[in-house]
Amino acid sequence: MSKKFIYLLLLPVLLCACRKNNAPEPDTRIPDIPKEGINIQTSVFGRIVNEKEEPLTGVTVSGGGATVLTDVNGIFILKDVMLDQARAYITATKPGYFNGSRTFRPVKGGMTRPPLIKLLAQKSIGTINAAAGGSVTSKGGIKIALPADALDGYGGTVTVVASYVNPTSPDFFARMPGDLAADNKDNKRGALISYGMSHIDLLDDKGNKLKIKAGKQATVTLPVPKSLQGSATPSIDMWYFDETKGIWKQEGTGTYQNGGYTGQVSHFSIWNYDHWNPLGSLPFILRWMLSKISSMPPEGQEEIMNNPPDFLLTVKDKKTKTTLYSDVFPPPAPKAGSMPPEATSEVTFQIPTVTDVMEVTVTPVQPGGPDYPVNPNYSPTEDEVPPPAPSYATEAESVTVEVTPTNPPTTITITLPPQGGGGGGNGETVVNVNGKAVNCNNKPVTTGYAFLSMRSGNTIVKSTTAPIYGNEGRFTVQYIFYTAQLNRVDNVVLTVYDLATGKKSKDQKIQVNPSVAHMLQEPVVVCDNNGGGDNGNAKVYNGNYSINDAKTLKAFIDSGYNEVSGMLYVSNQSDLGGIITLKKVWGLELRSNTVTSLGGLAELESISYLSLVANGQLVNAAFPKLANKDIQGIHINHNYSLTALTLPSIENVSPLGNDNISITGNPLLKTLSIPNLRSVNKCGNIEITNTLLENLNTFANASGTLGSWGLTLVDNPALTSVSGLKNVVITARLMIDQCIKLSTLDGINIPADMTDYVTLHRNDLLKDITAVSNKLKTTGGLSIQLNKALVTASFPLYEKGNLSCKENASLASLSLPKFREAASVDISNNVKLASINMDALATLSNSFNLDGGYEKVQALTTFDLPALKTCGRFTIVNCAAITHLDGFASLEFVDGDLVISNANIPGANLKLQTINGFNKLTEVRFSLGLETAASSGDGLVGYDGPLNSIKGFKNLKKVGAMFNIGGKNLQDISGFSNLESIGQDFRIITTGLTGLEGFAKLSSSGLNENRAIFIQTNTKLTSLKGLASLSTIVGIFIARNPELKDLQGLEKIKSIRYGITVSVNDKLTNIDGLANVEGAISSINITENKVLANLCGITKLVKGGGNTGVYAVSGNAHNPTVDNIKAGNCSK
Repeated sequence: MSKKFIYLLLLPVLLCACRKNNAPEPDTRIPDIPKEGINIQTSVFGRIVNEKEEPLTGVTVSGGGATVLTDVNGIFILKDVMLDQARAYITATKPGYFNGSRTFRPVKGGMTRPPLIKLLAQKSIGTINAAAGGSVTSKGGIKIALPADALDGYGGTVTVVASYVNPTSPDFFARMPGDLAADNKDNKRGALISYGMSHIDLLDDKGNKLKIKAGKQATVTLPVPKSLQGSATPSIDMWYFDETKGIWKQEGTGTYQNGGYTGQVSHFSIWNYDHWNPLGSLPFILRWMLSKISSMPPEGQEEIMNNPPDFLLTVKDKKTKTTLYSDVFPPPAPKAGSMPPEATSEVTFQIPTVTDVMEVTVTPVQPGGPDYPVNPNYSPTEDEVPPPAPSYATEAESVTVEVTPTNPPTTITITLPPQGGGGGGNGETVVNVNGKAVNCNNKPVTTGYAFLSMRSGNTIVKSTTAPIYGNEGRFTVQYIFYTAQLNRVDNVVLTVYDLATGKKSKDQKIQVNPSVAHMLQEPVVVCDNNGGGDNGNAKVYNGNYSINDAKTLKAFIDSGYNEVSGMLYVSNQSDLGGIITLKKVWGLELRSNTVTSLGGLAELESISYLSLVANGQLVNAAFPKLANKDIQGIHINHNYSLTALTLPSIENVSPLGNDNISITGNPLLKTLSIPNLRSVNKCGNIEITNTLLENLNTFANASGTLGSWGLTLVDNPALTSVSGLKNVVITARLMIDQCIKLSTLDGINIPADMTDYVTLHRNDLLKDITAVSNKLKTTGGLSIQLNKALVTASFPLYEKGNLSCKENASLASLSLPKFREAASVDISNNVKLASINMDALATLSNSFNLDGGYEKVQALTTFDLPALKTCGRFTIVNCAAITHLDGFASLEFVDGDLVISNANIPGANLKLQTINGFNKLTEVRFSLGLETAASSGDGLVGYDGPLNSIKGFKNLKKVGAMFNIGGKNLQDISGFSNLESIGQDFRIITTGLTGLEGFAKLSSSGLNENRAIFIQTNTKLTSLKGLASLSTIVGIFIARNPELKDLQGLEKIKSIRYGITVSVNDKLTNIDGLANVEGAISSINITENKVLANLCGITKLVKGGGNTGVYAVSGNAHNPTVDNIKAGNCSK
C-alpha cells in the first residue's frame, strides 16, 4: 500500500517555520555529494530483461574494464571493478537489441545492485531506398525522413529500426540509457525533462549500421505522450546519448506540431526531445523499520537487518507526471539497539531543479518483486510493449512525498514502512536462508548467486535471488513479505549458481520457519552442469512413467528420481510442488490437471518433448532453468487460463523432423518466449490459434523450412505483426484466419511454389499482402475471403492454382496477369471490385464463377478472360454493373453449364446490354442459361434488365442440356445462327423478341431426356418462322405470347411424343404449323387462346390415332372434340 505525505503543499514545512504539530521535524543534515572522477572498488550484481521482463541470456555487460555475459536468469556480476564513485557507468549489448546502459552510485568495497536494465528489440518500422530517399512512419508516430543519396557509401535498401522510450512509462528509467544527466551546449551539467525519446538506427541489407554523409541531415519526428501534450512548448532542445561517456549531449532544436516534435539530425543513436534544468540537491535520510515481524527471535534480527531490500527513488514532476530522476539508495546500515529493528541510509541525490511540486516515491525493491512503481498517468503509443503491471502494492509498502526544492536544501526523512508499521493480520514475515557455497574443488564460490524458490506446501509463492559476497562464498538470500500471506512460506528450494564456471548446485529443499533466519550447516556444493548434466549420480527411471492419481504422485515423489528416460505423463493433479528432485525428462505431458502452476516441474533442466493439454487452471508455464537446446515437439493446447509459456534455452524445434509447434485453444496466452530459438528447419508445421499474442517475435532469430502442414494462424485477435517469421520458409500450407488486428503480412516468407493452400480469411484490418502476393507463382489453392480492409490484391507472378476471392468488402483491384491454369476460380461478393486482370488464364478444368452478390450498386463494369480456351462450369451472376460481355474470344469448349444471370437484382439496377462475345465456343456440354431470371414471369426480379442483344456464340453448334434465354428487352439473338442441337429443354422466356430467326440451323431439341421446348411470356413475339429447320423434338409448350398469330416455322416437325401445350396466346388464329406432326403423343393441351378458331393443324395427329393421353381443348374461339376433328369440323 502506498502512503503519501505532502511537503510544501498547503503549509510548506520546508520553507516555513509554521507546521502542523504532528508533522515530523525536518532534518537539516545534508550528506555530501561524492565528487565525480574518482574511482572506487565495487562489485555489481544486476539483471537484464526484455520489454516483457523476460530474462535475457548472453547479454554482454561491460564496466570498469571488465566484461561478462548474463546467464540463463539474465543475471550478471562484475567482480571487484573500479567505477566512478559519483557516476558508475555500465553498458549492455546483445545482437538484435539496441544498446542499454545504466548510471548509478556504487557502494564502496561492497556489492552494488543498480536499477534494472531493459533492452529494447530493434523493430523495423519500414524501408527506404537510399538513392531515392523517402520516409517511413511507425504506428505510434515515429517518422524518419531521409533525403536522396544521403548515406555514406550506400545506395540500396535501408531498413529503419526504432524503439520508442516513453517518459510516462513506469519503467522509463529501465528502458532508457544511462540516466538523465546532460551537458548543454555551454558544457554545463544539468538534468533533462523528457518529452519523448527513441532509439533509431539505419541498417543496410546485411544488418550493418549506416552513417549519414557529411553535410546531409535526416528528419526525426517523435510523438509526445498524450498526457504531456498540454505542457509541450513550441520548440525544444534535442539531445543524443554519448555511449562512450554515458551522458546526454545537446544538438539541435525540435518544433512541436500535430502531437509530436520534429527536428534535423546528422547521425543516429538515441534521440531525445527535452528541457534542460540545472542540478539541485535532494538530501535524504531513509529509515527502514520492521516493527511487525511475527515470531522473530532476537538472535535473528542482525542477520535479517544486514540484508535489506533495495530502495528505489523515483522523482516525478507532479504536473506532467514525467519521470525526472531514478536511483537506488545506498544499503541502510543497522542501528544498534533499536527497537523495533531499524536501519538507516543517508544520501544526497542530484536532480533537475524545477519550481513546481515534485512527487518523490521510495519503493522497496526485491529480486523477484517489482523493479519500479506504477504511473497512473502512463499514456502509451502504438509502438510500445507496455510493461507488465508491478505487483508490489500487494506485498510491499512505498511512500510518496510532495516536495518543492529549497535553497539551501533541507533533508527529507522517510520511514519505511510508513508510520513505522507494516501490513495487518499476521504482519510482516521474512524468509532468510544463508550459508556458504563451494565449487567442485571445495573452494569458495566468489562470483555467483543464490536462487530461492519459496513455497507453501507444494505451491510456489515467490522466487528471489541474492549475490555471493566476499571471498568466503557467503550468501544470504532473503525476501520480505510486508503484508500477511494467505499461504505462509514453510519450505524453500535453494539453487546456487557459479558464474565463473557455469556450474550450479543440486536443488535443496529446506523446511523454514518464517521470520527465523535459517543458516545452512554444510556448504552448498556448486558442481552440477548448468545444462542439465547429472555428473553420473542421477537416479534414472528408464521408460515411460504415468502419474494419474494421488498414489502414483506420492510414489514418484518418494522415489526421488532425477530423470525419466521416456515420457512423464501427468494427469488429474492439483499440486505438483512436491516434485523437487526431477531435473530431466525425455518428454513431458500434462493433461487434464487442475494445477495453477507447474510446481516442481518448473525446475526441469531438460525436456525433449513438451505437451500441455486441457489444464484449465494453469496460468504460467515457465521453465526458467531449462538448459537443453533441442526439443522435438511443442504442443500447448486448450489451457484456458494460460497466459505465458517460457522455454529460455531452446534453440532447435523438431531437429529430427516429423513433429511441430502446436499452440491452440489458449485464449489468454499473451506471452510466448523462446528467446534463444534459432531453428525450426525440420518442423512439420507451426500452428498458433486462439491466443492473445500480439506478435511472433519469439521466432525473430529462428530460421528453417517448415514441412507439409506449413503455418496456421487462426483466431489471434491481438496479433498485429508476423514480422518475427521473416527467416522461416513456409513451403506447403499457409493459413491466416481471424487475426483481426493484423494489417500486413510483412515477415511471411514463402517460395514461389506452394504445394498446398494459401488461405487469408477474416482478417479485418489486413491491407498489405505483398509479402505473399509478390512471390507466389503456383499453389494448391489461393483463398482470400472476408478481409474487410483489403483494397488491392495483386499477384504479378501467379501462374497456377485454384482461386477463391470472396466477400472482401473494400477490395477494388484483383490482378493476376500471368495466371494461366487452375481447376476452379470463384470470385464472389466483392462489392467494390472494379478491376479484374486474369488475361492469361487459358484453362479451367472444373469451374469459373463470378458472382457480384446481392448489392444493387457494384463497381465492376467490364470483365473478360481473353485467353480462356476450355472451362468446366462457367457462371457470371449478379454482376449488376457490367455493361457488355463481348470478349471471351478464345473460349472453345465449356465442359459444364454456362450461365450468365442477374437473377437476384432488380432490373432497374442492371447495366448489361450486350453479350456479343464467346465467338469461338462450339459446344456447351451441359446447359446454357442467359438471363434466366425471366423463367418465372413478371413476378421475379431481373427479367427487365437492359440486355438487348446476343450477337455472340456465332460458332456454337451444340448445347448438351438445357438452353434458356430471357430478358424483357432482348431483341437480337442472331449470334445463335449456327446452333444445331439442344439436348434438353429449349427455353425462350420473357424476352422482347419479335421472331426467332437466330435459330435458323437448329434441328433437334430435348432428345437426351425427353425434354420440351418452352416459348412463353414473350410480349412482342409474332412468329416462329426462325425455327424452320427444327425437325426433331420431344414436346413443345407455347404460352402467354400475346402477339403470336400462328405456328409457322414448325412444319418440319413430324413427331412430338411428349406433348403439345398451346395456351393463352391472345392473337393466335391457327396452329397449322403442327400439320405434319403424327404418331403417338402423351398429351394435347390447347387452351385459352381467345381468337383461335382453326385447330385443323392437329388433324393428322388426331386422325392417326396416336393420342393415348390427355386431350384438353378449351377456352378458345373454337373448341372441337376429337370426334369433331375426325369429322372435319376443326375450324369455325
